Amino acid sequence: MKYFILLLTIFFQTTIFGQVYRHFLSTDLEKTYQSNPEWKQKIREKEIEFEQYYLNEFLIFEKDDQAEINVQVVFNILQTEEKKVSFDQIKAQLEALNAAFSNEIRMPDDDYYKDQAYSAGIQFCVPEYNDKYIRVKNFPNGTTFQTLFSAQDERGLEPYESMKFINIWVADLGKYDPTGVQEFAVAGYAQLPLRDPVKDGIVIDIDHFGLQPDNELYDKGYTLAHLMGIYLGIRPIWGLDGDGQCGGDGVDDTPVSNVPTYVCLPQTDNYVVGTGCWGNERRMNKNFMDNIPDECATMFTLGQRRKMHGNLGKKGPRGSLVPESPFGCESGNPSNLTELSLNSNSIIKISPNPANSYINISLALGGNLAITEKKYAVYNLTGQIKAQGIFFNDNTEISVEDWTSGIYFIVVFDDKDPTVKNRYTSKFEVIK
Repeated sequence: MKYFILLLTIFFQTTIFGQVYRHFLSTDLEKTYQSNPEWKQKIREKEIEFEQYYLNEFLIFEKDDQAEINVQVVFNILQTEEKKVSFDQIKAQLEALNAAFSNEIRMPDDDYYKDQAYSAGIQFCVPEYNDKYIRVKNFPNGTTFQTLFSAQDERGLEPYESMKFINIWVADLGKYDPTGVQEFAVAGYAQLPLRDPVKDGIVIDIDHFGLQPDNELYDKGYTLAHLMGIYLGIRPIWGLDGDGQCGGDGVDDTPVSNVPTYVCLPQTDNYVVGTGCWGNERRMNKNFMDNIPDECATMFTLGQRRKMHGNLGKKGPRGSLVPESPFGCESGNPSNLTELSLNSNSIIKISPNPANSYINISLALGGNLAITEKKYAVYNLTGQIKAQGIFFNDNTEISVEDWTSGIYFIVVFDDKDPTVKNRYTSKFEVIK
């Protein structure tokens, strides 16, 4: 016999369990556009144009369900002395985000939707861990930013090259209590594509950023996965029309729900968590575009992947985020071959060049450059790392026996200070 639970009111759940659940303000941001006739018409026209491209060009000529796209992000940290963000938190957040978008999080073996989990095929990184891409501004203790995009002077930090980088603001967003009964923590908000570029970006609460071991429900860093999905064109499972509207995420292979699912409940053959929407029996309550606790969030679908990739496509509204020259997205490591070439000089000696089975790398490091240990990484022309390791003296040997013919770059850098001025590159060729 099936057990059927119809979730008609989430406030009942939240009050009973006495938890402080997270609340996303993305709906509030979207309502500001839909309530403005001029913006509503403008957005509708742009969305029709995108759908024509998506259906008639992207899905037919560009779609690749195995491809991986790498994009770069910039973090704008608005912190206080009491609430700060460390590099370790940023690294952990990127790892969690990349795990979510690569289908690395295991679905329960008995989940009804297990076979629909699919890698979103998108990876995120910062080019370097420095103040160019991780921008910090300090504020007095107790400062909150509850309406970060409502006024220019509340942004704290202006976006950095928003056509090339996904700008993410991290700030204390305060609380949210719409009923006087149940208090929520504001987790953040993101703007769909094709809206006002002045307000574009992602805003996440500092208490939901990175790993949060003291946060019982949202400790694994998956809040940003939900917000990133919106930024890349996927609405929440319950839509952006408000609770009870069954708006949906705009993707065909996900069911529509009427409200967020705040409680982690099983979804198996004999246990059905209802959507509250006609024609949609089961919730997909493990989806990152729902609002379940982090321990339950595990999946995107193929349809969601395709829509996000379409937004990043050649004519997609987020297409400028994908660099013309591919690169490998190793968080915080050198990721752009043009930039890597800035310090290309005779410090690195490679022989034989061209190579067939091996290369010997020697370093001419003298004077202030002489240190006991440096790291190296070898990239192909697409930015994929082919080899990496440590120099314990001034030379090392790398096998290229199984490598394909082509041009490769070796990068040598000081791990304690991996900035451009302390990186040295050279290129070589492999011939088979």
